[in-house]
Amino acid sequence: MSNGPFSEATTLTAHFPVSFYALVEKLCLPDLWDLCMDVVVRYYRARNELPGPEFARRAYEVTSARSGVAKYAHDSIYFVLHQGDNRMEHGEKNETD
Repeated sequence: MSNGPFSEATTLTAHFPVSFYALVEKLCLPDLWDLCMDVVVRYYRARNELPGPEFARRAYEVTSARSGVAKYAHDSIYFVLHQGDNRMEHGEKNETD
């Protein structure tokens, strides 16, 4: 499905839910905001993944900084970075060591 980390499939995966959320946000439909976020979170949980940089870039580009999708992107990136800090503090080696 994809040929690399920044393939068209990755871009489409990041753009569709964020663009839909942006539309729902502009239409001021808070119940649909929540439903959209539930679907996005379930999508990533089912794959045991977190949104990547393209998702976060897109979220901040087309939604308000306080939107649920932007907050989810922020929290996901923070979690990944914080986990890396914890691994280093506990002396764990990363895969490149």
